[in-house]
Amino acid sequence: MEKTHYINTLIERAWQLLPSDATHTNILVEEALQISQREQYALGEADALTIRSRIFLESHTYDEAITTAHEAIRLYEKLQTTEGLKLYPYAVATLAESYMVLGDYETALFWLERQIDIAEWLRNTEAQASAYQNMSIIYGYMNDHRTALRYLHDASEIASPSQQPRLYQLGAEYALVLKDFESAIDNATIALQGYEALGSASGQALAHSTLGDIYLAMGDPKTARTHYEWAWQFSRHTSRPMATLRSLLQLGKLAVYEQQWESAAENFKGALAFAEANEHHQEQLTCHKALADILEKLGNFREALYHAKRYAELRDEILTQEANLRIQRLDMLQRTRIAQRESEFYAERARQLQALRERDRVYFQELSNIKDEMMRTASHDLKNPLATIRTLVYLLRAEEASAYSPERRQELLERIDQQVDRMTDLISNLLDLAKLETGRAINTQPLPVKDVIVQSIEDVVPLAEARRITIEQQIGDHEAYLDPPRIRQVMVNLLSNAIKYSEAGSKVTVRTSHTNNAVIVEVCDEGVGIPAEDIPRIFERFYRVEKDAHRAREGTGLGLAIVKSIVEQHGGEISVESTVGQGSIFRFTLPIVQKEQ
Repeated sequence: MEKTHYINTLIERAWQLLPSDATHTNILVEEALQISQREQYALGEADALTIRSRIFLESHTYDEAITTAHEAIRLYEKLQTTEGLKLYPYAVATLAESYMVLGDYETALFWLERQIDIAEWLRNTEAQASAYQNMSIIYGYMNDHRTALRYLHDASEIASPSQQPRLYQLGAEYALVLKDFESAIDNATIALQGYEALGSASGQALAHSTLGDIYLAMGDPKTARTHYEWAWQFSRHTSRPMATLRSLLQLGKLAVYEQQWESAAENFKGALAFAEANEHHQEQLTCHKALADILEKLGNFREALYHAKRYAELRDEILTQEANLRIQRLDMLQRTRIAQRESEFYAERARQLQALRERDRVYFQELSNIKDEMMRTASHDLKNPLATIRTLVYLLRAEEASAYSPERRQELLERIDQQVDRMTDLISNLLDLAKLETGRAINTQPLPVKDVIVQSIEDVVPLAEARRITIEQQIGDHEAYLDPPRIRQVMVNLLSNAIKYSEAGSKVTVRTSHTNNAVIVEVCDEGVGIPAEDIPRIFERFYRVEKDAHRAREGTGLGLAIVKSIVEQHGGEISVESTVGQGSIFRFTLPIVQKEQ
């Protein structure tokens, strides 16, 4: 308990430091991860991996971010609880944001939807709003600004106060693109008020910049200048170079709009120096192009030519860098997908092996149960024939046995032989049933049913002739999926019973029919029949009908249980209809072989 508390403390501290101190965060995460793995604390391990994935994301190592986030998600999914899963949505967010940067918007949207579902499940509205915001940004990248605005609206309904200004800021930018200036001003104004409440200088600079862009687009340079100058003032109080650079560029753009070329040149030169100092290449390109045009208008052709050349050189450099970056990201995306597929393959393989182990465990447990039941049953049912054999042997060994006639001695020996056969049949049937009940004794193939039935009838012809019973055949040409030896065993058992319980001189009928899905086989006799109260239990192991007509015929009580097991393992069903004194119909089905049209 103390270990988990310590791990949770490390995780909480690392999460707090993540935005500002990646080095210290990484040290805390590594310690939390090692202890969690040693203590087999899955939640701690998942949280540590989530923070590590965020570190990789911030350092632009997107393939590592994706791989690590997937590891964290797999651990979270195994926990199946909402308790302590605070960081779960952010592991999913790592995947979404990584794929956003790599340009795979479809995959990014998939993970953002997952983030929304998980955040909703955990009642984490902040993570849910963040996902809606990122979905809005993606649709903005794809120039579908109306859909982007819809997702912003979804986000704003559940966002925290600290998230709201950014949402309204995005709304203002989208409305500006759509030239909905009134909505753009409303959103930018609300964003500005929100940033003021948070005391965010960079946020206020951004909101004023956007308001300046809106008023300039509306043809109101005076109001635009006011906001640009406010943006410049706030940008000087931030630690973000981009805010200052953006203000200088906007002031330069405004001067061009007003055709104040000297002022425009001064602002763009200041922006260029700032961009070069902070290695913002795209902004350098913008400045060189603007200065080439402005200086030409001022008649400074030499300097204008210099900036035109630098613009051309820098443009080629940037295009090459962008092409290389695009190739690198595509390569990273491909490697990530391959790694993910391999991970999913091995995870699925592990699940399959676990399922096989579980199946084998169940299989061997069933074998053990069958063995125990068989031993209990065998010990009980073997007592009677053993007792009979012992009595008969005693009679043969007794002093009075010398007075027995040869015929009497032969009769006793035949009775011993009958009891031995009975014990052999019982043991054989027990072993057969045990093998069947493991579920691994049937091998089916598509074959004509008629061939197996005819062979089965031939097997019982001597028994039928001995009792002067006629076997009538009404067999069609049907094919079914069957295991020939096993179905032959079924038929011999049913036919033998039909003959055994029929009166001499009567008839046994075998007939087949079919439905769309099954071949139906029926064995009908004109025998003693089965009482209605015994029919529900007729297929149970060791169940015997306690009526005089049935007790007169010996058996193990396992034959019909074996028949039922064989039929069901073929995917079929077996049933019986019977009327006492009139006979019985045993009916079973087999899967039919569908004929090609």
